[in-house]
Amino acid sequence: MLLAAQAAWIKAKSQGQDLTNGPCIADPLAGFRDWVVDIAHKPRSAADDDPGNQCSAYKSGQAHHFVELTPKGNLIRAR
Repeated sequence: MLLAAQAAWIKAKSQGQDLTNGPCIADPLAGFRDWVVDIAHKPRSAADDDPGNQCSAYKSGQAHHFVELTPKGNLIRAR
């Protein structure tokens, strides 16, 4: 699952997606329908708590797990 999350990050970067505001990049994560991937900051910023930047599948309860990566693709947490 972590490799799939990293692949989602690579895809977002290669497509030129701006990751600075902490967007959701996999909603749900390909091959892991109960997971999403969200970009966040360490330490957290206000953008990380903005509902517009959060994955809708997680917010709605369709997905129950998430991976948070930094804008540089480093793991913050997965649960």
